Amino acid sequence: VVAGLLRVEAAASGCAARAHPLWRRDELGEVDQTVVIGVPPSSLRQVRRRSGAGQSRRRQADARDPARLYSRVQDEMCTAGRLGRKTGEGWYIYEKGADPVPNPAVAPLVDAEAARHGITRQPMTDDAVLNRLLLALINEAATLLGEGIATKAADVDLVLVHGYGFPRFRGGPLFHADQIGMAALLEQVKALEAKDPIIWKVAPLIEQLAAEGRGFLD
Repeated sequence: VVAGLLRVEAAASGCAARAHPLWRRDELGEVDQTVVIGVPPSSLRQVRRRSGAGQSRRRQADARDPARLYSRVQDEMCTAGRLGRKTGEGWYIYEKGADPVPNPAVAPLVDAEAARHGITRQPMTDDAVLNRLLLALINEAATLLGEGIATKAADVDLVLVHGYGFPRFRGGPLFHADQIGMAALLEQVKALEAKDPIIWKVAPLIEQLAAEGRGFLD
């Protein structure tokens, strides 16, 4: 489950690398805070700490698949001591009594990472970012279901809505996926897989349901 959450986070990093402008609080930054399964960054960081994932980023460097689109921005932020509220700056600048504002030191780091990966950054609307993060979550949920880690789609939705704060009005990620339709869902995830097969690997269950003309909750 933790690995799945981290892959969702990796998909979010992919948005950050490709999108421009970056970390505007009213655009990508706000979407990033509210849509990654409804979990605020602090909660995701807590999961990472418990799993040891945060400390293992550097330890895994030598073994990491070189084909993976890996962003070093977070590593460089930590090395520079930009650790968030406790140091007064991170992705945002934090000043007492004022709303956080985007940290101008971040954009050059992201631009450099995009250039390192040969990515031409393009505008991404809120809807495009939202859709990509939802697709990542749906694909991971489908993997859990297909591997038998979860037994029912309704159980996955229940846990994510009531346990992780997924927006209730969407009914849960797999209910939301059924509204998209399996054929359309498969097409969208395959398009992302073609661009980044390390992060985006279509869950076999999605392919199976699309072939059978069924949904997760059927």
